[in-house]
Amino acid sequence: MPAIPASAIVNVNPGVISAGGSALDLSGLLLTDSTRPPIGSVLSFSSALAVAAYFGGSSAEAAQAAIYFNGYDNSTVKPAALLVAQYPTNTRGVAPYVRGGSLATLTLAQLNALPTGTITLTINGVAKTSGTIDLTAVASFSAAATAIQTALAAFDAVTTAAIATTTTLSVTGSISGQILTVTAVGGGSVQNGAILAGTGVTTRTQVQKQLSGTANGVGTYQVSLSQSVASTTITGSYGTMTVSAVASGALAVGQVLSGTGVTAGTVITARLTGTGGTGTYVVSPSQTASSTTISAGPATVAFDSVSSAFVITGGTPGTVGTITQASGALATSLKLTTATGADLSQGAPEGVPSTNMDALIATTQNFASFTTTFAPSLADELAFAAWVNAQDDRYVYVLWDTDPLAITDSALCAGRQIAAAGYSGTMAIYSPTDQYLGAMVMGFIASLDFSRANARATLAFRSQAGMSASVTSSTVADQLIANGYNFYGAYATANDQFVFVYPGSISGSFAWLDSYVNQIWLNNSLQLALMTLLTGTPSIPYNAEGYALIEAAALDPINAALLYGAIRPGVTLSAQQAATINNVAGFDAADVVQSRGWYFLVQDASPSVRAARGSPPCTLWYADGQSVQQITLASLQVQ
Repeated sequence: MPAIPASAIVNVNPGVISAGGSALDLSGLLLTDSTRPPIGSVLSFSSALAVAAYFGGSSAEAAQAAIYFNGYDNSTVKPAALLVAQYPTNTRGVAPYVRGGSLATLTLAQLNALPTGTITLTINGVAKTSGTIDLTAVASFSAAATAIQTALAAFDAVTTAAIATTTTLSVTGSISGQILTVTAVGGGSVQNGAILAGTGVTTRTQVQKQLSGTANGVGTYQVSLSQSVASTTITGSYGTMTVSAVASGALAVGQVLSGTGVTAGTVITARLTGTGGTGTYVVSPSQTASSTTISAGPATVAFDSVSSAFVITGGTPGTVGTITQASGALATSLKLTTATGADLSQGAPEGVPSTNMDALIATTQNFASFTTTFAPSLADELAFAAWVNAQDDRYVYVLWDTDPLAITDSALCAGRQIAAAGYSGTMAIYSPTDQYLGAMVMGFIASLDFSRANARATLAFRSQAGMSASVTSSTVADQLIANGYNFYGAYATANDQFVFVYPGSISGSFAWLDSYVNQIWLNNSLQLALMTLLTGTPSIPYNAEGYALIEAAALDPINAALLYGAIRPGVTLSAQQAATINNVAGFDAADVVQSRGWYFLVQDASPSVRAARGSPPCTLWYADGQSVQQITLASLQVQ
C-alpha cells in the first residue's frame, strides 16, 4: 500500500571519513636539455620503456631511466614514476615548435595520397600561410618535411647578402631582473639580438625586445637572463646582414636564414636600413659570412623518427619566440593540430636555476629529488644548491660532478663551496665517467618503502648490479669524503670484494641522506594529516579537546615513522639535547623522547592568536637515532 517515506522521521545521510589522501611520492625529477618535452610541462613516466619510447632508446634520458627504475639491489619496491622537464642550456634559449601527433600508422603510400593543400600557422605573432603543398611524389617522410618547409618559405626571400659583426653599441644602463634600463647612448643603437657585456653583466645576456622609450635608444628593454646590475657602461655586439640583392620575396623579422657559411638557426631579429628588400638587418647569432645566396623562411620543418611526427620550429629563440598549432585540412591530416595530438612548445631563454625551479614547482611538487642529464657549469651547480637550500629542506639536489678538483684538497670544488656556504639539501656525488650514478641515487630515494616495518635504509652500502666502481683508492675516497662528496667505490677484504655507494651524506645539518629524506616524508605526511583534519572537522576549539584532535591527527604519521624506523625509541640523548627539549616544553619531555622516540606538544594559544584564528604552538620532537656505518672491533687473544 502507499506509505510515507521513513526519511520524513529518520533520515540517514551516508558519508565517508577520509583515509587521509595520498602521501607524497618520493619520485625523482630529471632536468633535460633535450627540447623534446614542451617548455613549461612536467612529463611523468612509469617505466624505463616509456622513457625510451618518448626520447629514443639511445638517449641519455633512456639510459638514466634504466638505472633509476632499477632502484637498488634487494629493495622491496621500485620507483613508481620518473618526472622529466626541459631545462634550456643553449645560450640563445630555445625556439618555439609545434610537434604533430604520431603518424606511425601512416604509410608512405597514404602520405602520397593526401590531397594537395596549404597550412596556416602564426609564428611570432605573424600569420603565415604556405604555398601549395604537394606530397604525391615525395619518396620519404623526411622529403615531405622538406616540401612543407619549401612551401612555407614560398613567399619569403632569396637574397644575396653578407654578414659581419657590429661592435659599436655602448650605453649607460642598469639591469634589474630581466629589464635593462638605458639612460644614455654613447654609440650605436640597441638592437634585438645584441649580446651585452659590462661590469656585472652575466655572460651571454641578449636583448630580446624594447619595452618603452626612444626607438633603439634611451628606454627599457627585455633581456634574456635575470640579474642585478648597477648603472654602468654596457657594450654590445650583434650580427649585421647587408643585403645587396633580392631575387624574390621579402625579408622580415623572425625569418630563419640558410646559406653557405651561415650558422644554422640564424634568424633576423631587427631591421636597420632594410624594409624587406636591400639594406641592413640585425641577425643572431653574431657571425661573419661572405657574400652568398641566403634564403629566408619563417620556420624549419623536420620529420622526427622517434615520435613519428612532423616538427615545425620557429626561428626566434627566447621568450619572444611564439608559435600556434597549424590549421587547414592538410594540417589535420598531418596531425599538426592540438585536436589530433600536436604538442606546442613556446620559446624560452637559457635556463636560470632559481627561475626555472620556481616555475617547475608551481606546476608540481610531487617529487623529492632532482638531477640533470647535462653537466651544469660550476656557477649553475652552486645556484641549484642555493635554490634547494631556500626550500626548507623539502628537496634533494643530486649533483653529479666530474670535476678533477673534487679529488684534490681544493676549496674551489663544488662540494667544498657548498659546505662553506652552509647550503642544505645537496647530495654531491663524484661521477667522473658517467652521470648515471645520480640516477641511481634518485632511484634509491624513490625505492624507500615507508609502509614496511624496519625498512629504513641508508644510501651507504647500497649498490645496483651492472654498475662499475668509479673509486678504487682509499686516498681518493678519503679526499672525496673530506670535500663533501659521495662515490661508488670498490672495497675488498682478503677474499671478497664489495662495490657500493659511500658514505651517503648530504650537505647541511641533517648530514645523512636517509635522515634528510625521512624528514621530507614525515613532514609531508604530517602536513597531509593536519590538512585532512582541518577539512574534515567542522571546527577545532582552542581548548584541551581541540588540542587532542591535533595530536590525534599526527599519530598516524608518527606511528608509521616508528614502524619504518624514521623514529627510533631508546636513543640516549645528550644532556644538552635534553635541556633544549625541556626548556621549550616547560617540563621533562626529554625522558619521553628518549624512551618512546617522540613527543608531540600542543600548547595553549594566546588571545591574539585565537582572535586571528592562527595556529597554537605545536612541536614534535623525535629521535632519528642514526645508523651504524663503521665498526671497529678489538680482537684480543687471551693466552
